[in-house]
Amino acid sequence: MARIQTSAATVADDVIKEFIRWRGDAIGVRIARAPGRVNLIGEHTDYTEGYVFPMTVGCSVVAAARARKRGCHRVRSDFFGEEIDIPVGEKPGGNMPRWASYVAGMLCELHTLHGRAAGLDMLIVSDLPIGAGLSSSAALEMAVGMVTADLARIHIPAKAMARIGQQVEHTYAHVRCGIMDQLASRLGKRGHALFLDCRTLQTRAVPLPVDQATIVVVDSGVRRVLAASKYNERRDECAQSLAHFQQLDSSIGALRDVSLQTFQQYRHGIPAHLQRRT
Repeated sequence: MARIQTSAATVADDVIKEFIRWRGDAIGVRIARAPGRVNLIGEHTDYTEGYVFPMTVGCSVVAAARARKRGCHRVRSDFFGEEIDIPVGEKPGGNMPRWASYVAGMLCELHTLHGRAAGLDMLIVSDLPIGAGLSSSAALEMAVGMVTADLARIHIPAKAMARIGQQVEHTYAHVRCGIMDQLASRLGKRGHALFLDCRTLQTRAVPLPVDQATIVVVDSGVRRVLAASKYNERRDECAQSLAHFQQLDSSIGALRDVSLQTFQQYRHGIPAHLQRRT
């Protein structure tokens, strides 16, 4: 695995060297970089249309790509040391490596939405730990989406690109995630956290007091895969709670609309664990 530095110039130089080692030259190559994220506050509130407050980290995923003549995408992951051919427009298959399913999903969705028909040579380089809660999949989706759109000369607004990445998670990774991870990776700004309203998708970059405090991310050594975790179960539980309160008040569209007063008044109609979720 190539170690990526935080300097944009160093990132470009390192990735170009890797691409040349792989394909022999780097003519026509474009590069996109997307960072991982940590969430300062707002767990499980993104898919309940609430507020979240993530920030990006120094580790990232970089995608370097160029058009190729043959009608398939050739994708290599430097992180995993694997290479795979993906026919243009093909949906991820069951025998595809997990990392490649995110790449294939983004390429397939972009092909469907914008008719990106040409094949690509694409190198994925990362120093973002997998399964560490730093949103490596969202960073991969955003890097792949940005470099593909750049090569196709298609302008895809940041929020629309985040929606495409979220759809890839839902459809191909079977994780019914909210929009936080993709938007944090796509819109995150150095030295700032991102205040995000997950209902309206309005965002605001909030300066962090980096001269007064240091935010440390600790590796617990515990790895997880969201599709195999209780993430989807938690989402189902929140949906059950929502259904209960909607029966009592039709104006409630999401759990964010349940006031503390309404919760206290009607919480006994649901089990204790659903009360905790709410």
